[in-house]
Formats: sequence, structure tokens, C-alpha cells
Amino acid sequence: MTSNSSRVPNLARPGENGIHSVTALTISDHWRSATRLPLDCDQPYDAGVGYRVRADRENEYGEKFGTGYSDLVKLADDLMVRITNAVADHAITATHPGENWLKLEFWIAGKVSLLIEGLGQIDFEGRWCFLHWHPRGVSKEEWVGEGEGMAVTIYCRPSFLHRVLGAQSALLPLGLRQLADSERADSLCEILPLTQSMGKAVSDMVNAGGTGNLRAIYIEAKTMELFASAIEMLFRRDEEQELSAINRLSNSEIDRLHEVREHILQNLSQPPRIVELAGKACMNQQKLQQGFKALFDETISQYSITRRMEKARELLEHNDLTVSQIALSVGYEFANNFSTAFKRHFGILPKTYQMKFRARINLKP
Repeated sequence: MTSNSSRVPNLARPGENGIHSVTALTISDHWRSATRLPLDCDQPYDAGVGYRVRADRENEYGEKFGTGYSDLVKLADDLMVRITNAVADHAITATHPGENWLKLEFWIAGKVSLLIEGLGQIDFEGRWCFLHWHPRGVSKEEWVGEGEGMAVTIYCRPSFLHRVLGAQSALLPLGLRQLADSERADSLCEILPLTQSMGKAVSDMVNAGGTGNLRAIYIEAKTMELFASAIEMLFRRDEEQELSAINRLSNSEIDRLHEVREHILQNLSQPPRIVELAGKACMNQQKLQQGFKALFDETISQYSITRRMEKARELLEHNDLTVSQIALSVGYEFANNFSTAFKRHFGILPKTYQMKFRARINLKP
């Protein structure tokens, strides 16, 4: 998967040709370490809201990376944003551990290459927008070229997607639906064009004035503008693709999609990953997702979750199993995650549903 930039060969090459290797912290570790640092007098944010790191200051290894700055702002427990406006003296390569944050990056200047396990190398230069996620246990190597870098990166938890999108989270494309439902999600990357309005929002954030709460309010508004623009673009793109997907399916492909649906139904206790279903259908993941939605008028994630919730409700009504046992039987390792999904689907916790159902049965003559 490569954007319209030239490829950067041999992505990870620290120590060669002036390229520096750094140890990358998770975004959560970055924030925790920042809260322990003394604030400079020129910090534009209040303590506990955001902090600015200047590229011309030495890090703990005595290194400087250039000029400019990088801001990290905490807007909510499940939403953070980084604003970068810097000029690097040399290229930097880093390995990032997987973590539970979806990243939406909006660049108006810079050169970056990513190497994500399972996805391959992805290269960008100039203006671009992309969403990516690599779960715990999957590392991401990143190469950032020397020169100007101007970007905004939004970090959000799966809970944020549900909190702000509500029922529309079911319309998210590809692996984002699984991520929003707190399901097992594979590494993913969605590449989008950077629109003029997106670029202006990035520029506005980079050049934002003010300090303290007023600055934080402005940054939050612009962050939500960028998030909404990217998600709306994904919605429109998928609608257009789904309209033509059904017309491109052969009879053989339709039969295989029916087999995929049956396979999901027969494996509710161990929901198969998209990559497994794609292999079974002999399709790539994108065609599988689009074809399934076009043929059955619901996404794979929607179908799987609906069937699992219906099975769970049936078990709650007609068995003496505990909530934990029922959770395992419909593919949830942790009862709390199952209870959250059940309440999201039916509007009631499973234990409460079970008690009310049995009370109704006992009252019948």
C-alpha cells in the first residue's frame, strides 16, 4: 500500500546517513511523562490540559532535532491531539508499540514512511490524510524525513467513536466498525485525500493564538471539525462503492458470501477475523466487506454482533448459565465487555434482563 509519493527504501536504517533512531513511547506514556515535567514559562496551555515540547531543546540523550515545536493536548480521557510545526535537522526513525488508540493524521507538509506488520510499507509526502490502527502486540516502524513537518494527529479510543457517532458508528467502513464495537481488530489503514478545508483547519491549529482555556476550546473545536470531515468522507466513499458492488458480484462470489454468513453463524463463540473470512471467500478484505454489505444490507460486523446478541438473549431466557458463561459462548472473553455490548444493543444489562424475564415468567398463571 503506497500513496502517490516516492518510496523510501530500507525504512528502518538508524545510524546511517545521519538518520537518528529514537525510542518511541506510547501516547499514554507521553502524557504521563509530561505531567511530571516542570512547565516552561512560555507554555500556551494550563497544567493538565496540554504541553509543548520544543525541537531545539535537548532530550535526555543530549540530542536536538531541529526547530519548532510539538503540542500534545488532552481534550478528554478518550481523545487527544498532537499539533506539529517543526523543521527537522535530520531524518528520524522510531518503532512504536501497538496501543489502544486510533490515529487520524492530517499533514500539510512533511515526508513520512510507515511499516506496519500485516500491511506493508506506506509512504507519504506533502499533503495527505490517513487513519491507522495497530493493536497491542503489533509494532509500527516510522521514518520521518528531514525538513519541514506540519501536521495534526488526532488520537481517539474506540469509546470516543461510539460517544460521538452513536448509531452511526455502525456505518463505519472496514475494520473501523470492529474497532468501534470494542471487538478484535486487525491492523488497518485508510488513506484519504486532504481537502482544502482540512488543510485550512490544520493551518488554523498550527497558527492558533491565545493561551489557557480559550486556546484549548479552540483546539477542541478544530479537532472535531477535522474528525467529522474525515469520517464524512469515509461515509460518502463507502456509499458510492456499495452502490456498484452488487453489480460486480458473480454468481460464484454470491454463493461464497452466503457461505461466509453461515460460517459466522456457526462460530458465534469464536468470531472469525475479517482476514480469515476473506480467505474463505477467496476475496480481498475490501471486496468481502463491500460485497457482504451490498448483498445482505448489513455489514459483517453488524451481522455478527446482532446474531451474537440474539444468541445471548436466548441463553439468558432459557438457561441457568451465568453472565460470564454466556459471554464466553458468544465470543467475549471478559464479561464486562459483553455486558457493555448487550446494553448497547438492547438498552439493558444482561443480568437485569435475565432477572426481569424470569420475574415475568414466574408471574404468569
